[in-house]
Amino acid sequence: MQKLELTWIRKGEEQRVEPRILLHESSMDYGDPNSENMLIHGDNLLALKALEQEYAGRVKCIYIDPPYNTGNAFEVYDDGVEHSIWLDLMKQRIDILHHLLSFDGVFFCNLDEIEHAYLKVLIDEVFGRKNYIGDIIWRKRKGGGNDSRYIALDHDYILVYVKNQSKEVHKKKWRVSQSVEYLRRYNQVDKDGNRYYWDTLARDGLQNPIPVTVLCPDGSYLSINSQKSQATIEEGLQDGSIRLTGG
Repeated sequence: MQKLELTWIRKGEEQRVEPRILLHESSMDYGDPNSENMLIHGDNLLALKALEQEYAGRVKCIYIDPPYNTGNAFEVYDDGVEHSIWLDLMKQRIDILHHLLSFDGVFFCNLDEIEHAYLKVLIDEVFGRKNYIGDIIWRKRKGGGNDSRYIALDHDYILVYVKNQSKEVHKKKWRVSQSVEYLRRYNQVDKDGNRYYWDTLARDGLQNPIPVTVLCPDGSYLSINSQKSQATIEEGLQDGSIRLTGG
């Protein structure tokens, strides 16, 4: 059967990694002894293989920050391996990471523009393209790009995947925390303790505005362009979720 895939030299010829066992070094223990937290020292592929025995299908969130393959040689690792070797190393690890994720698990991978496009296609092959959520852009520096010959590259990418994109699995929308400054605008509290703020319904800059006309208490008419329909606004005026103010 033919299929579209990313290929490279020696793909599919990876040496099989045998199951491994983690050895507990009690002299390195710290904090709550009943915690399930672990700090693992050693080769990451062998560590993942050891974790696979007990944690396959149980991990809800995975974040990795692999070598970007920039061509630099650091003290702790080589960041300049041949392209096909880098892909080969990543494929072995991505396979196990996918196996570790729970059915509702989420996977994040941080890298820059050098291998981003290639790794995206590789992860598509393991996770399935339909389970790709998108890229988070992380701005890693501020200011201009005087050290750049062509354009200023001021950001990295975080590839985001899920094990299963079904809405039956992820029933709630993902939410992110807001800054304290942003939350200050929610200066009202309803009877259930939920915070909210009053905002204007007039939206003159809309591409497809809904013209709405409201009869005011003094007998005058207020006409606005809105995102909400006439019926929705009239219902809100009745239940108190929409109000008329002077000004």
